Amino acid sequence: MLRSLSSLRRELRQPILSSVSRNGARLGQPNPIRIRQLPTRHFSASGNAETSPREEHERRVAAAQALVEERRRKNQEKLLQTQQQTQQRKEEKRLARQKKHREHTVISAVSHWLAKDPSFFATTMDELNISSQSASLSTDPEATSNKNHPMQILWAQYKQLYYESIPAFREQMDGTARKIKFEFTEDIEALAEAGFGDPGWGKKYRQVRGYRVRNQDMTRQREKIEAELQGQRQLMRKAKAELAGLRQEVEMIQETQKRRLLEQKEAVKEALAPPKKDESFFSQALAMMSNVFSSKAEVDEETARSKRVEEIKARIKIPKTSRMENRMSRKAAAIEQQQREINLAATEAKRIKGRLNRRPPPMSDSEYERANKIVEQVRSSICGKLAKHIRQRHEKLILQFQTLDSKTDLTKPHEWYSYARLDRRKIIFHGGPTNSGKTYAALQRLKAAKQGLYLGPLRLLAAEIYETLTEDGIYTNLFTGQERREIPFSTHASATVEMCSTEDEYDVVVLDEIQMIADDARGAAWTKALMGLRCKEIHVCGGWEAKKIVQKIAKACGDEFEVHKYERFSKLNVGDQSLAVDPTKEGAYKNVRPGDCVVAFSRNDIFAIKREIETTTNYKCCVIYGKLPPQTRADQARLFNDPDSGYDILVASDAIGMGLNLNIRRIIFNSIFKFNGEEVIRLSHSDVKQISGRAGRRNSPYPNGEVSCRDPRDLQYIRGCMSTEIEPIEKAGLLPTTAHIELFSEALGAYNLDDDHSALHNVLRQFSAMATVRGDFFLCRQTEMKTIAKRLKDVPLLLTDAYTLCLSPTNENSMKILENFATKYAQGQVSGLPSRSVPKKAKSFDDLSYLCGLYADADLFLWLQMKFPPSNAVEAQTALARKEKTLEFINEALGNTERLKLNHSYIRQATRHRAVWEAENGNDGTGFENDDTVEDMYPQGEDSVYM
Repeated sequence: MLRSLSSLRRELRQPILSSVSRNGARLGQPNPIRIRQLPTRHFSASGNAETSPREEHERRVAAAQALVEERRRKNQEKLLQTQQQTQQRKEEKRLARQKKHREHTVISAVSHWLAKDPSFFATTMDELNISSQSASLSTDPEATSNKNHPMQILWAQYKQLYYESIPAFREQMDGTARKIKFEFTEDIEALAEAGFGDPGWGKKYRQVRGYRVRNQDMTRQREKIEAELQGQRQLMRKAKAELAGLRQEVEMIQETQKRRLLEQKEAVKEALAPPKKDESFFSQALAMMSNVFSSKAEVDEETARSKRVEEIKARIKIPKTSRMENRMSRKAAAIEQQQREINLAATEAKRIKGRLNRRPPPMSDSEYERANKIVEQVRSSICGKLAKHIRQRHEKLILQFQTLDSKTDLTKPHEWYSYARLDRRKIIFHGGPTNSGKTYAALQRLKAAKQGLYLGPLRLLAAEIYETLTEDGIYTNLFTGQERREIPFSTHASATVEMCSTEDEYDVVVLDEIQMIADDARGAAWTKALMGLRCKEIHVCGGWEAKKIVQKIAKACGDEFEVHKYERFSKLNVGDQSLAVDPTKEGAYKNVRPGDCVVAFSRNDIFAIKREIETTTNYKCCVIYGKLPPQTRADQARLFNDPDSGYDILVASDAIGMGLNLNIRRIIFNSIFKFNGEEVIRLSHSDVKQISGRAGRRNSPYPNGEVSCRDPRDLQYIRGCMSTEIEPIEKAGLLPTTAHIELFSEALGAYNLDDDHSALHNVLRQFSAMATVRGDFFLCRQTEMKTIAKRLKDVPLLLTDAYTLCLSPTNENSMKILENFATKYAQGQVSGLPSRSVPKKAKSFDDLSYLCGLYADADLFLWLQMKFPPSNAVEAQTALARKEKTLEFINEALGNTERLKLNHSYIRQATRHRAVWEAENGNDGTGFENDDTVEDMYPQGEDSVYM
């Protein structure tokens, strides 16, 4: 029976709706799904039934469920997508924060470098073209120590603006504006990729430098201790060998004692043995007669026996071992002490080595080098941007410094002499030791030239070449600071280096003693002559060590360069032994021979040695030292060279190193230490070779030379100097020209950096502080110039005149003459010599020194008359007359030095200089490295002799 369709519809409708409602509520749908009521289907007319209501119901339920599932899937996908987007936004924010943190860390590191790393500061100053200041101030102690110094104030401003600019520059790197930040993006990313974005890694990077510095210090300390250990062990071996030698000597002396004691006993026994009895009648009679006078005979016999015993003891001496045993005990104690020191040093070296290997480095070397390479690459970029930032904020101050820096730029001295650069010159270098013929070859070319000039370091040399050229029939002028001899129709000239003119033109110029180009006081004169002379050929003569610097200057000037090398004509040997056996005892110079030259470094030493030689030998001595007038030195040299003069020995200072041709057989150094006016120094290799080279001269009685010394402790050092090549000269001296000083003074006044900018002593001090000298040059010492300028600060002189006066040959004793001349010259008046300049006969060596000072005063006055024309002819003649009178008194005093008072010991002077130098520099191995006193090292008397 079929149920009606309507009843079935009613029956099925409720479950479907409730099911859908429950599903919808479970899925969270706010409204249940409404199912549209389907139309009632009927059976067809043929009797076939349509789809049943249940099937239709199931179909509709399935469709509804599919729709619900589809919507739920879409909701789940949408929810998942939302969650992913949220997670992605969180990740992006986290990465952004991390990137910002890395950038902040990198920027902090860069700010730290800018504030603390000197290389960043120097690079920034380079970008601003003011880097020379840091180097210049460090070489000027006055500018560094004086906070009120104008250059110190200016430099403080630059440092202040640099450090004040760092915070604003950091803000730019942080990137308040995208455009500004974009400029730093590449640098920051490069540093971040290198690892500087990690604070811990950056800290390790900073620690590496301290770690390496600490390790280097410890390594140097360990190496120093090991070197000292090696030296101490060597001394220990030497001391043990000496102790063994002393023991052998003691044993030999003891053997000698035993043998001589036996000899004494045998001799005494033989001498005291009674004579053999004679049994003859005559002998018995004599014995009976002698008994009458027995008492007196016994006394005489006892006296004779004692006398014979003393004679035997005096003849057969027994050496003593007490002094040798004392030396052995001291030596043994010293060895024990030295062994304790060696043990302590070895323990310390072991401890340092353990500390070196204990701590690992903060990071590996490869990591550090890679990071350091990135920093080097980024540094120029960052410093360039910082320089740009500073320039924008402080344009006026930077321009001010650049102006001053341009006025003190001494980096291209070859461009100062444009007249000499018009033609390409030929520089011919004649290099070799003394007595090699280099100057002779150059002079032959000078004589053949149509117009020529000789430049030498001393008036003596200039005068000697003047006489040589004149004797050869060449019309020659002579120009020195104190004398001008102008010959009509002259074609040649001979002058001191400081007198050369860069405006004249020559065919050939000879520049002698070129190694003086490295002198810290006069080197600028050789540099000026070499660069500024207008000529076709310059023949440069000097030591081989000057070849490198002359070649560099020739290349900078665009000149042709040619080299001629010379070898010494004769041999120069170092003696096998010194003059003295005991350096603490006088009398060593009794061993001098004709042709010897004793070199000492003070006037009192020279005269003390001269007196010892003349009192202990039959020889007479000539003396030469720097403060003697040139004419006197030349006269003394002639006396020494003349074999018939009676003067066979020369006692001189290092003034004989150049300028004099002397027939010397042997150079004897009294000491290798000297006081240079500031401190005690040891002679350099160059000084030893230059002075020693005066021994042995071609075409003289002594063609082969020899070098020796008084003190045996100096002989090893002299051997080392003579066997070592002199180091090449690396730099040439420079001084600012008058134009430099004038322009710099004007710039100081324009910027109001100094209220007294016209005072030369201030200008010189400030110029030295800012001067830029690089490469192959250095700024010569200006101490004397500054002293003179300060003394003349109250005299109203033009800057150029004051600068010329600063170049005068003035010492402290002649300063009043200079001040008087400058004052009179500024007032337009005529200056004369003061009354102090009246010479008198010398009664002591102090009087002799006073006479030399008077001669120097007259020389200075004549120099001033030459430099500031028109000269006063009357005063000039007065000065010449006083020079002649002073010279006469000086020569008279030198001929009668035995009458002059002298209380001086050259032994004490040499001992004091050696002690001072060794206290400051330590024993260099040239002396005796043991604990013996000098008396023990050189035992005197018969007790030290054994057989």
